[in-house]
This record gives sequence, C-alpha cells and structure tokens, in this order.
Amino acid sequence: MSKIERGIYSLKHKSLDGVISTVRIKDKNGKLKENFPLTTIDALTTMCDNMKDLLELIREINKPKKNSNDDMSDGHFYIEYKNNHEVKTLNVVFSDNIVISELSKTYDGLYRMPKNKTVSIWAYKLIKIRMQSPELYKYLKDHNYIDSYLSELAGYYIFYAGEDYQNPVEANRYMKEIIAKLESYKTFRDFNVGIYNYDKVKELKALKKQIIGDEPEIEKVKTKTLKGTQLKFSDIGYDI
Repeated sequence: MSKIERGIYSLKHKSLDGVISTVRIKDKNGKLKENFPLTTIDALTTMCDNMKDLLELIREINKPKKNSNDDMSDGHFYIEYKNNHEVKTLNVVFSDNIVISELSKTYDGLYRMPKNKTVSIWAYKLIKIRMQSPELYKYLKDHNYIDSYLSELAGYYIFYAGEDYQNPVEANRYMKEIIAKLESYKTFRDFNVGIYNYDKVKELKALKKQIIGDEPEIEKVKTKTLKGTQLKFSDIGYDI
C-alpha cells in the first residue's frame, strides 16, 4: 500500500451571509492543517447524518484564524480543490452513503485503493449501466461523474466482450484499465456519488408527481443494485 500523501482538498464553509472560510483542524500528529486527501475529508463528513450534524462537529474541532468572522452557526460546507490551475468544488458526503463512508475510513489519507475487490465489482457495474441503463449512463456523462476516457474504456470492453468481435484477451486488458482508473479514489467517488444523485433526482420527481396528483404511472428506474436512497455493499453483489 502506498504511503500517505499530502492533501490537496480543503473543506470550505459558506455562511448564510456569504462569508467563506476554510476549516482548519489538527491531524493525528497534532499539526494544524487545512488541506487534506479527499478520503480524510469524506471520513470526517460521513461521521455525520446531515449538514446540521456536520456544523455541530466542525464547531467543536475547527481552529479558525484569528481574523475569521465565521462562527459556522449556519450555512453549508463544500469541498474545494484545484485541477489544472482551475478551482473546482465537490459536495460533501454524509453517512447515508455507506460505500463512501466505509472506503474513506479504510483508505483514510490515500488517493488510490489498490487491489480492492469492491473496485472490481463496480467496474462491472459500470459496464452493466452502459449496456442496460442508457438514461442513467447519459446522466453520469452529462454531469461529469464519469469522464470521456473511462467511457471510452467501457466501450472498448463491451466491443471485445461481445459476440460479434469476441476477443477475451483484449476484453480483459480493457477491464484491467477500467479497474486501474477506478482505483483512483476521486474517480470512484465521482461514479458512486453520480449514481446516488441520479437515484435522489428520480425520487424527488416521483414525490412531486404524487404531490400534484399526476395520473401517469411513475417510471420504475430502480434496479436491484440501486435500492433506496443509499448504496450499500450488500446492494452490489456479484449478480451483475
């Protein structure tokens, strides 16, 4: 397993009056830090059930700068990082995402998840979604939860694993590349969170139809592997 690396992500807070501040906490060695690996931030936020719980937790452990005007009594948190000199953001994840909660704690401080059975399972999940759930797959691509390279790899695997151009050697090679790509915690997290958010959007649409009394039958988009509002290890399984 690779050694723990320096952090490049920060946990930000934005109050209702627009004040933005960076969370500063002490690491295991007692050193005050404001940049962390993504796994470390997820391991922290998934200790909480919601934003209110996270506000309470951070108020206890945060070591704000002397000139900070943010008491973190309201507002919300988000994650900030830089990619190719561009500032980007991610939503925080809470305890209801069981997969991210467990993996972030297992690989706390790391950026990759080497030789992880779960990653292999989710690699085949990606293939299944591309082949059988076009609406979900389009959502993941349109919202950048999977990038063009990962999508390309999935396409090549399907091509060589198909009956018309079956080539087990090439199919296996591309599957290994997909797994290697998903071993990046950030890539895996994006894929997982994308499925989670898609499921939530569908639930909200269904609820809206019920509230306004819409007559048409609600489209059944849930599959055996996407039950409820959270993703669990038991939902993944090998039956893909």
